[in-house]
Amino acid sequence: KCGFYTNVFVEAKNAEEAEEIGIQLLRDDDDLKEATKNSKDDSPILRVEEINRLKQWPDGELRHRTDKTRYLN
Repeated sequence: KCGFYTNVFVEAKNAEEAEEIGIQLLRDDDDLKEATKNSKDDSPILRVEEINRLKQWPDGELRHRTDKTRYLN
């Protein structure tokens, strides 16, 4: 199995809404869908490990998601 870590930046009212929006952005990501080779009985699992509140949008960050860091398990 392999996986990845990524940072997702969203605007939300609270941590719960931020998690929902972030997960949905990943589910809607066409590049991520294309890279996923799992069978229907072994569908990918998306988890949020950490949510941080930012005072402002990161400088130079135009996308909602940073590039992925992959790992093998």
